[in-house]
Amino acid sequence: MKCLKYILFALVLMFNFFKLNAEDISSQTNQGFEEKKWQELVSKLDYDEQIKPKKEEEKIKPLKIDEPDFKISPIFKYVFLIIAVLLVLFAIVVLIKNQNKRNVKNLKEHILKPREIDEETPDEIVLSELELAVQSKNFKLAYRLKYLQSLKLLIAKNIIVYRKHDTNFKILSQLYNTKFYEVYRTITIHFDGVWYSESEIDEKQYNLLLPLFEQFNNLIKHHE
Repeated sequence: MKCLKYILFALVLMFNFFKLNAEDISSQTNQGFEEKKWQELVSKLDYDEQIKPKKEEEKIKPLKIDEPDFKISPIFKYVFLIIAVLLVLFAIVVLIKNQNKRNVKNLKEHILKPREIDEETPDEIVLSELELAVQSKNFKLAYRLKYLQSLKLLIAKNIIVYRKHDTNFKILSQLYNTKFYEVYRTITIHFDGVWYSESEIDEKQYNLLLPLFEQFNNLIKHHE
C-alpha cells in the first residue's frame, strides 16, 4: 500500500513537471526514458538559469470617489440672485456718478479764464459762459459774469462813459444822483466780497443775490 502511494505521488509529480516544462517530454511518460537520452536531455539544461515567471500586468483600476451630492437650497439661490442684482445696480450708480464728475470737469475746463472775459466780450459768449458756470456750480464765477452783464448794459445804454480799467468807484461816481446808483452800489459791494474773497459761495447764497440783478434789469428796461 505504501509503495502504491509512493508510486502515485511520484506519478503526480512527474505529470506536473512534464505538463509545465515541455510537451515532448510529456509524450514519453508512458514509454520510459533511456539513461543515455536522459543524460543528453539533462546536459542541455542550464540549472543556473533562473526562469523568471512572467508577471501578468496588473490592471490598475481607477479609484471611484463618491462625489458629495451638494444640493443648494432655493433660498440660497434667491440670495445669490439678489446679491448679483445689487452688485449690478451698484456698478451702474458708480458709472453714472463718474460720468457726472467727468461732465462737470469738462464744463470747468471749457469755461474761459475770468481775465479772458471782459466788457468787450460779446453778449452771447458771456451768457454761454454764465450758463456753464452755473451748471458746473461755480457760483463765484457766475456772480462775476452777472456783474459783467450789468456793466455792459450801462455801457450799451450810454448811461456811463467807460474806459478800459476804470475802477468800480469811478463807475459809481458817474451813477451818483441816478436811479441806478443804489442797486448798482449794492451789487458792487457784494461783487467785491464774492470775487475777491478766498471763500466760495454756494447755490443758496447765489440765488439770494439774483433779485438784485432783476431789480437792476427792470430799471434798465424803463430807462429812456
